[in-house]
Amino acid sequence: INQMAVDPQMPPFEAYQVVQDAVEVRVLAASLGADEQLLCRYNNLRPEQLLTQRHWLIVPRTRK
Repeated sequence: INQMAVDPQMPPFEAYQVVQDAVEVRVLAASLGADEQLLCRYNNLRPEQLLTQRHWLIVPRTRK
């Protein structure tokens, strides 16, 4: 069985589809309780960027 090593520095992710229309990344990050900088980094976005309905993101979460 091939097993892939997991980088312990990599956060767990949650898939999320935007339901609002024209929401800024920074506003969405706050409403999801996600780190704005990490959300931008892993999705190649800018904090002021507007996202439209049905846009898919990966939301970084903290490890418990």
